[in-house]
Amino acid sequence: MSKCTQCSDGTMQDAKYICRSNDYAIVDVDDNLLEKIEDHSIPSGDSELGDYINIKYCSCGKSWKN
Repeated sequence: MSKCTQCSDGTMQDAKYICRSNDYAIVDVDDNLLEKIEDHSIPSGDSELGDYINIKYCSCGKSWKN
């Protein structure tokens, strides 16, 4: 397991940075919300909705692209 470089005891977990219907968020592999990043006003039919990138995430709030 990877250790977080920002905090002394955090363990990195697999997660996704995703564009949801009203916001950008970080969710775990089961799509449970870990952190809401920001709201957006992207129209409901836009192809960006549902797009995501795989990342590593620590509960201290630090994240990295895989």
